[in-house]
Amino acid sequence: MFTRAYIETRKNSIYQAHLQGQPGLQTCEQLTALADEVIEKIARAVLQSVESQIVVLALGGYGRGELNPFSDVDLLLIFDKESAKIQEAIRQLIRALWDCGLEVGHQTQSISQCVQLSQEDWVTRTTVLEMRRLFGSQELMLELENALRRQVLAGDQQAFWQAIIRAAEERHKKYGGSPQLLEPHVKEGVGGLRDLHTLLWLYRSNSNFYSEFHIRQQRCSSIAGFLQQLYNTSIILASEYDKLLNAFEFLLRVRNELHFLKGNKFDLLEYGLQRTIAQHLGYQDEAEHLGVETFLREYYLNARSIYHAYLILSEKLSRYKSTVEPSGVKFRKFLAPGIYLGEDATIYPESDSVEVFKQRPLLLMEVFYWCKCYHARLSEFLRQTISHFAHTIDEAFRTDPAAFAIFEKILSHPEDLGRILRIMHELEVLDNYIPEFSALTALAQHDLYHYYSTDEHTLLAIENIARLVTEEQDQTKLRQVFLEIKYPEVLFLGMLFHDIGKVKRQNHAEEGAKITAKILDRWNLYGERRERIIFLVRHHLEMEQIAFRRNFDELPTLREFAALVGDVENLKMLYLLSYGDLSALNPNIWSEWKSILLWDLYLKTRDYLTGGYRESGVRIKELQLLIQEIQKQSKQEISAERIENHLRGMNSNYLQTFDERQIAEHLDLIAQLMSRAEAKSPEKKAAIAFYDYKTHWGVTVVTQDKPFRLAEICGVLSVNDLNIFSAQIFTRQDGIVIDTFQVTPISEHLQFDEIKQRDLREDLEKVLSGQEDLRTLFQLHQRRWRRRKLKRSGRPAEIRFDNQISSEFTIIDVFTDDSVGLLYRLAMAMSKLKLDIRSAKISTRVDQVADSFYVLDANGQKIVDQKRQEEIRQQLLRATQTEF
Repeated sequence: MFTRAYIETRKNSIYQAHLQGQPGLQTCEQLTALADEVIEKIARAVLQSVESQIVVLALGGYGRGELNPFSDVDLLLIFDKESAKIQEAIRQLIRALWDCGLEVGHQTQSISQCVQLSQEDWVTRTTVLEMRRLFGSQELMLELENALRRQVLAGDQQAFWQAIIRAAEERHKKYGGSPQLLEPHVKEGVGGLRDLHTLLWLYRSNSNFYSEFHIRQQRCSSIAGFLQQLYNTSIILASEYDKLLNAFEFLLRVRNELHFLKGNKFDLLEYGLQRTIAQHLGYQDEAEHLGVETFLREYYLNARSIYHAYLILSEKLSRYKSTVEPSGVKFRKFLAPGIYLGEDATIYPESDSVEVFKQRPLLLMEVFYWCKCYHARLSEFLRQTISHFAHTIDEAFRTDPAAFAIFEKILSHPEDLGRILRIMHELEVLDNYIPEFSALTALAQHDLYHYYSTDEHTLLAIENIARLVTEEQDQTKLRQVFLEIKYPEVLFLGMLFHDIGKVKRQNHAEEGAKITAKILDRWNLYGERRERIIFLVRHHLEMEQIAFRRNFDELPTLREFAALVGDVENLKMLYLLSYGDLSALNPNIWSEWKSILLWDLYLKTRDYLTGGYRESGVRIKELQLLIQEIQKQSKQEISAERIENHLRGMNSNYLQTFDERQIAEHLDLIAQLMSRAEAKSPEKKAAIAFYDYKTHWGVTVVTQDKPFRLAEICGVLSVNDLNIFSAQIFTRQDGIVIDTFQVTPISEHLQFDEIKQRDLREDLEKVLSGQEDLRTLFQLHQRRWRRRKLKRSGRPAEIRFDNQISSEFTIIDVFTDDSVGLLYRLAMAMSKLKLDIRSAKISTRVDQVADSFYVLDANGQKIVDQKRQEEIRQQLLRATQTEF
C-alpha cells in the first residue's frame, strides 16, 4: 500500500518539473494521474467485496482531469443498495486515503438521490456533467448515466442555462467586473478558469452540440478536449482555438505556481506575490518594463481572450438551435443591406455577412453607431464577423474622413458611450482603427495606485464621465459643468488619449501629447478642437496635483495654474477629466474630500480667469467691512482694533485660506487660551474646536508656539486613530499658533461623537501641557497598530524640493508607503532640523502617500542650499523607514 513518503516524493518530482518550466496542463495531468493511482489501488484492495455494488466517481477539477497542486480531491460514491457492509467499506476507503496523506472530500448517494439532487440544484447538475469513473461497477455507472440522461438532462434546459449564466454574471461582479485588475482571481475572476468551466457545462448540457451525455472514463483534460470539439465542429476558428488553449495552459501554470508558493489552495494573484511569481515563471526586468509588468500583461491578455470567448460562446451554447439568424422574428428594420435591427433590440446580419462587410468596409464603424442610437446589442454571429474583419482595417480606412465622421458622432454624446467603446475594444475595432491605443491593451503598472490595466482604466474613466449625464448620481456639480462644455467629443478624445503615452515609462503626458498630435494629423483635425485635445492630454495630471499637493490659496500658485489652463472651457474639461481619471484609478482613490478640493480649485481658477477673484491685501474700506462681518460672526464682543491686529499679525495667505466665520472662531479660541493663561491653568495649554463635516472631521488647535508642537499634535491624532489628509499651519507674529486639520478615521466604525471628542481633547491637553509623554501613548497603542496590515509598494521613498511654485516657501514633497504615525515622524524630524512648517497637504493614495510641506528655515528663508537640502532629505528618509 502507499505511504505518505511515496506520495510526497512523487509530488516533489512534479514540483521540480514545474520549476523547470513544465506546461501547466502537464503538471495537472500528472497530479491527476497520481491521485488516480492511489485511489484506484486502495479502492481495489478495500472495496473488492462490494465492487459490484458501488462505483467511485471523481468530481470537479479532479473529475475534469485538471487537478492543481492543492485543489480539492472530491469523490462521489454511488451505491446500489445501502447496507452496513457498504458503509463500512467506504469508511475504510476514506480512512486509508487519509492515512497515506491524500485528503479527499466525499459524498455517498444512491442513484435516486443523485438524480433528485441534480434536478433540484443546478450546482449539483454541473458536477454531474464533469464526473469521471475511477473504480467500481460498470453496470451501476451505466444505470446512473441513463437515469441522469433521461430524468435530468433530457428535460427543458433553459432554466439551467439561465441559472448558470446568471451565476456567472454575479461572479463577475463580485470579482471586480474586469479581467484586468490589480489582484485578479485566477479561478473565479472575470476571464478566469471558471469561465471555461461554465462554457463546458453549457456545451455538455445542450444536445444540439453534445449528442449524448456519457460519464467519462478517460483521464484527459475536459477543457482541452472541449476546445478541440469546438474547433472540430467549426464553432471556433483555428486561431481562436489556439488562443483559448494557450490561455487555458497559461492560467493553469499560474494557478499551479500560486498553490506551490503558498502551500495551500490559494487562487488570488495577490500584489505581494506577483513579483515572486513572475520571477519563478521566468520573467526578467527590461529597460522599458519590469518583469512583473510583462507577466501581468500576459495574464491580462489571456484572461481577456477567455472572457471575450465566454461572451460570444455563452450566447451560442445556450440556444436550442445553432443558427445565424433567430427564428420567428416578425419585425426587421434594415440598417444597411444585409444588416438589420430585430424586435429584440439586437443587430443581426443576414446569412452571408462576409460579403456585406467586404463590399461595405465602413460597416465596421457604422454598426457601432447604430448600436448606440438604438441601445442595441450585437448578435454573437455579428460579433464574430466583426472580430474577424477588424484586422482588415488599414491606413486607407484610418484616414477616411467618412470613418472619422462616424467615430466623431459616436463620441458626441455620452449616452451608452462607455459600453460602445468597450465593445469596439473587445472586438479589436478600436485597436485597429487607432493602433496607438492597442499598445495600452492589458498594459500593467505594478503599483498599488493603479488597480486596472491602462486600457481598462481609460474605458472606465470615460464610463464614469458619461454616467454623470445618463444616470442618477449625487454629482450635480460635475453634471452641470459637463452640460456647459462646447465639445463633448473633445473631452472624450482627451480621455481616450490621456494615458496613450504610457508605453514610455518617463513623462507619459508629454509623450502622449506627441502621439495624440500624430493621430489628429491622420484625421486631418486642426484648429481649436485639436489644440484643446492636446492640452488635455499634456496637462491631464496638473489639476489633481495642484488640488491635492499644493496650497492654491497662495496667489502665485493660482495665477500659474490659471495661466496654464488659459480659458474657462479648458478648465471645465480638465476638471471633468481629472474626475474621470481619479475615479477610475482604484476603487479606494476617489473620495468626497478630493471632490471638495477639486471643486474649490475649479471655482477659484474660474473666478480668477473671469476677473472675480479677490487677491490678498485688502484696502482700508474693505478691511472695515471685513472687521464688521467678523464681529457679527463672533460669539463674543470683540474690538475692531483687536481684529485688525490679528489680521496684520498673520501672513498674506491667511485671508485667502479662511472666511469671516472661521476667523471669528479663531479669535474666540485665542480668547479662551488667553483667559486660561491669565487663570494660570497649567493643564490648559490649548484651545480646541471640533467640526463634523459628514465627509470628514475638522480639528482646530490654538496654542503657543514651541519646538515640536506640530509633531505633538500629529502624534495625538495618530494615537486616536485619525488620518490627517490636509493641514493648515499659521503662526501669528506674537507666537500664537493656529493649526487646522482635516481628518478621517482609520475605521469606518469609529464615530466622531462626544466621547471621542472628549478623549481627543484630554490627550491633546495632557501632551501639550507636558503632563503626558507622547511616547507613553504610543506604547499603549502599539499592539493595536501592529494588527493593521498595510501593503508595501516595493518602491523606495523619495524626497523632492520645489522652490519655483511658491514665492515665499520651499515645498518639500514626500513620496513613500503609508505607515502608522508617519506624519508625526516627519513633523518631528523637521522640527529637529529647525524647519518652520507653515502648511501641509497630505494626500494618501491607497497605502502610499504624497505629502507636501511648505517650510522655511530657522531664519525665515527658503531652503536653496544643495548641501542643506541633502541633509534634510537623509533625515526625512530615515523618518519614513522608522516604524513604531
